[in-house]
Amino acid sequence: PQLLAAAGVEEPPFVAEARRRPEEECASAVGHANVSARFERELRWRLLIVGGGPGAGMHLHADHPPASAWHVQLRGRKAWTLCPPNQTRGGGCLEATLGPRDQLFFPRGWRHATATLDAGSASASRLLVTPLDAPLFGAAVQDHCTRGIALSRGSYEVLCAALAPCLRRLMAGQWTQ
Repeated sequence: PQLLAAAGVEEPPFVAEARRRPEEECASAVGHANVSARFERELRWRLLIVGGGPGAGMHLHADHPPASAWHVQLRGRKAWTLCPPNQTRGGGCLEATLGPRDQLFFPRGWRHATATLDAGSASASRLLVTPLDAPLFGAAVQDHCTRGIALSRGSYEVLCAALAPCLRRLMAGQWTQ
């Protein structure tokens, strides 16, 4: 939030009101256990700042874990292609170019591709877990925990144990409001 304020950007109310987002319940459970922030980096769970030059970007993809997303362009311009679920490029997809302070929201399952257009471009992105997204998000994070523990012993065990009660509530649609 401080970085965004310094750039003259205000988060819209549905982003800024953290207590209304299911993932914040899990974020508070993770805080003490996620010393390295590795888990959040892997899942891009929180605010992500991305910079790049002309041509940098991402191929057409849907985010995982499944969640809605909010983006704001801080500097330069970025071209976006947005496609509804189960749609690839072509009919039904939308194209947009974001400039400084332009914001974009898209719901879970929308495929998207980006291309940076200007040198020194920077943007901020974050996943948003809506009440509708919570069960799928919880199941995907639980799966990530299961696979992470199997692959890399250590911090994942502590982290996933801290998350377990929250993930059960998310998957059952019983998050705290």
